[in-house]
Order: sequence, then C-alpha cells, then structure tokens
Amino acid sequence: MPTVPRRLRRNYDVVHKTDTKPAQLACPGRGPRTGPSPRGTWGMLAPPLWGARHGDDWGERMAFATAELTSLRSGASRELNRQVAVGMAVVMFIVNLVGFGPTFFLRPFFDVPQIPLYLYLHGVVGTAWFALLVVQAVLIANRQFTRHRQLGWFGVGLAAVIMGLGAYTSTHMVPRNAAAHPPLSDADIQLYSAVTAADLAGFVVFPTLVALAIYFRKRADIHMRLMLIATMEILGPAFARIGSWGGVYPTAIATVTFGLLGVLIIHDLWTRRRIHLATVLGFAFLIGVNAAFQASGVGPAIVAYRLAHL
Repeated sequence: MPTVPRRLRRNYDVVHKTDTKPAQLACPGRGPRTGPSPRGTWGMLAPPLWGARHGDDWGERMAFATAELTSLRSGASRELNRQVAVGMAVVMFIVNLVGFGPTFFLRPFFDVPQIPLYLYLHGVVGTAWFALLVVQAVLIANRQFTRHRQLGWFGVGLAAVIMGLGAYTSTHMVPRNAAAHPPLSDADIQLYSAVTAADLAGFVVFPTLVALAIYFRKRADIHMRLMLIATMEILGPAFARIGSWGGVYPTAIATVTFGLLGVLIIHDLWTRRRIHLATVLGFAFLIGVNAAFQASGVGPAIVAYRLAHL
C-alpha cells in the first residue's frame, strides 16, 4: 500500500483495501448499494464506457483525490482560523496596553492625578481579559483543547467581574470627575455623555456575545468569531484614550478599528468564499446597539441626572 497520511487512511482504505467491495457501501449521491458493482462501488463516478474499459481504477483514483483535497482544504482553513485568532488577540492586547499606558501601566513616568482603588482593580481585570484571549487563542493554535476548555470557565467568571466593575466605574465617572475638575465645561459634559452611552452599549453587547460564544462553544467557527467581536466592544476606552492624544493618533485608531473588522471579513471570504453568519450578525449587533444608544439621548440624560444629584 502506498504511504498515506493518517487522517486520510480511512478514506484510502474504503477505496483500496479490498478488491471485492462489501455489501451496503454508500455511494455518493446514490444511497446504499447491495453487492459489488461491475465497475466497482466507486467506479460509478466514471462514465459507463470509461469504466468498462478501465475497470475500477478511474473511479477509485477520483474518489481518493477528492477526499484528499477536501481534507487538506479543511485542514488549511482551520490552521488559518487559528492564526487569525492569535493575530487579532495580540493586536487588541497591544492596543489596550498602549491606550492605558500613560494613565495606568506607566503612571510613574507621567504626571497624572491619583485614582481610587476600584480603578486599579478595573484596569487589572480588563487587562486580564485581553491576556486571557491571547492565551486561549495560542492554546487552540497548539491544539491544547482540554486546557482551553478548562481555562474557558475561568474566563466566564472573569467576564462577570468585568461587568460588575464596569458598571461601578461608569456610575462613579461623572461624580469623580466633577469633584476633581470643577466646574465641568460643556465639552466635558458632551464627552461624558458619549462615554456613558458607549458604556451602556457595552453592558448589552459584551455579555450577550460572550454568552452566545459559550452556548456555541462546540462550534469552533462561531465561538471564535463571537469572542473576538465581544472583545472589540470593550476595546473602546483604549481607542478613545489614544484618539484623544491628537495628531496622527485618531487616524491610526481608525485604521486599526477598520483593520480588525476587515481582517475577519477577508478571512471569511478567503476560507469560506462567503462571510460567516456569525461575523455578519456579530458586527451588526455591535454597531447597531452602539448607534442606538448614541442616538437615543440616554447618555446626556444620565449625565444631567448625576450632575443634579451631586
């Protein structure tokens, strides 16, 4: 028998192992067939005259080649999935480090005001999520599926803590800044209104996509996409801080944002010849919810209420 990759051995054995095909072998598109065919069980893929002249050889070779190409293409798609997931996770982790560098990670090197303890906890937990995403993507790329699943349940708890600390931080944002920088200007109030609306959208988008990713954890294609899109949602604060630096930074942030969206879409078109439904619905949900909260006016209303009750 010629050397055949292990993952293809089963397909090869079906075609080549025996000269007499057993009864009830399923034929592509024809259902089960009882007994051997004059042209071989797989020979019916060939035209009658060709099969009569050349026996089973043509059909067997075509069946094996088709199985081999299908398996190789599927394997290549899975490898590309893993590489894209690792790359996107690393990029988002770096953006988070850069965005919060001056006010959190590199505080001793910058002249920044003191922050309360809960903001340190908020920063540590948020960074832990981005680090966990990188670790999980690397585990899958190295086919360590058991460890990935075990660590995934830690991620569920971490997501819950992120939601709790995020709600507390968002609630205290306006009172804390109003006390630190009185009086607040109109530009400050507009900024806090937009941030409040974005926070409310995050409280909807992030837990929903994470919960759906957990539900579809046995569908790797859906699970990966939903987790990546959910993490993009909580990347907004880092993006906003980098954009506030002015100069070329807003353009760079726009490039990275659309780049992350584009990479996932191009990846789908390259590997699947169409955009995955999870990609379409995930991005539509993220963009739609954020646009709805920004247009609803709920952000300015909440900020006005909090300023009135200082």
